[in-house]
Amino acid sequence: MEPTDNQSNTRRERVSRRLFLGAAAGATSVLAADEEATGQGTSGVAKRTRQAYRVRVDTAQLERDAFQPSQTPNGDEEKFASKIGNFSKGLPHNALGEVDLNAYEIFRQAMINGCRQSDIEQIRWDRLTAS
Repeated sequence: MEPTDNQSNTRRERVSRRLFLGAAAGATSVLAADEEATGQGTSGVAKRTRQAYRVRVDTAQLERDAFQPSQTPNGDEEKFASKIGNFSKGLPHNALGEVDLNAYEIFRQAMINGCRQSDIEQIRWDRLTAS
């Protein structure tokens, strides 16, 4: 028995309406879940902000508590009087690229004393060599 045109239209409308409502409900769920995951929903923003803060705090605590191996000097400071093999970037240097020994010693003592700004300010920056 073939459906009449009237019955066929009704069936198509029901199927279309049912599919539309189902798709709309599914899309709403997906969008809500996506907003929650990305933190873009109204309640998701605050939640994502708290999560990001917690991640930063936890990471900082892990870094603070991580094992710190002892530093073993390689002897270059004693071996090379000109300090040519040591870190001196940003300190005054002569035309040959050798560090100003006075500035190096002030910097070294500042590091030993806990990196106090007042110690570092004792370096004479007017001795920088123009390249």
